[in-house]
Amino acid sequence: MTVALRTSDGFADRLLADARDGLAQYRAICGDLGDVLDIGAHYGAFALEAREAGASSVLAVEASLANYTSLLENIMAVDGYSYRVSPIYAAVLESDLRTVPLRRAAGGNSGQYSVVFHEGHPLSDAAVPVLTFSTVLEKRFRWSYVKIDIEGGEWSLLQQREKAVEILMAHTRFLDLEVHPLDAPEYYPATPREQYAYVDEVGEWFRTAGHGVTWTAQHPTRLFVAAK
Repeated sequence: MTVALRTSDGFADRLLADARDGLAQYRAICGDLGDVLDIGAHYGAFALEAREAGASSVLAVEASLANYTSLLENIMAVDGYSYRVSPIYAAVLESDLRTVPLRRAAGGNSGQYSVVFHEGHPLSDAAVPVLTFSTVLEKRFRWSYVKIDIEGGEWSLLQQREKAVEILMAHTRFLDLEVHPLDAPEYYPATPREQYAYVDEVGEWFRTAGHGVTWTAQHPTRLFVAAK
């Protein structure tokens, strides 16, 4: 598989390595790809890699307008008008808000457009439409593969651990979840913990519910969860 991204940043190789790692694990466990949901699509590295891997369709949700613009450019360059990759401009959160302001993380790990929600960072997008996790997950009866990388926004769901496991695994065969650190209180207002301990804890939630859990070699805070 090769994806030529027209618009990207210095994080491209790492994002593509993560994408290929997850898709390889999926194929080993589940076989062929069906419908794929990419929450936190950035500029399309995973979404377009999934398309190249044979996904029936890819729904790519991105909350940063700058990233979303790059995502559109890359979709047109790689996918054209096939409509196998469909973009949505929205933030996915468990929230009653209709819109949410997003902020740019100074020195964020995804480059200049790493988006966080903490008020201490400069405003990036003043009013991004909000979709709840249940809303976007229910766009298909069952997704083949769900990837979530939303810079700490996943904790709006994970704080309700039993509900999180139930909602996520009811709608997918395979979950690719990047769990952002609780030990960075300037990003995520929570009690600091030992580094990476939170990832093991979240993985254990899914394992206790009977699902298969592995970690990617590329990124120690990324969980792969195969539905039981």
